[in-house]
Amino acid sequence: MQKNLAQEAGKVINNYFLADQNKQIKSDNSPVTITDTTINSMVLDAVHAKYPNHGILAEEESDLHNEEYIWVCDPLDGTIAYTLTIPVSTFAISLVRNGQPLVGCYL
Repeated sequence: MQKNLAQEAGKVINNYFLADQNKQIKSDNSPVTITDTTINSMVLDAVHAKYPNHGILAEEESDLHNEEYIWVCDPLDGTIAYTLTIPVSTFAISLVRNGQPLVGCYL
């Protein structure tokens, strides 16, 4: 699942890279774009569909109802560079069980 999510996230990253990114400023003064929120939602939907009992800790929206298995996701690491059209951003996701990482993937 992680590889498919990474590939889909890559498509979203590429689609919005030179487009209107709908940049907003969060309460911590960091930027958030439509790319961040689109990928975050995509991860929530995919994990809920395949692993409904797993928790999700993601930068823009989380669902932490389970402590044993938690998917940790940064939908767009490097948002500032991304908003400046500097191509150094990445998508990252990992699965943690009881605090121990099991698998990770980034693109």
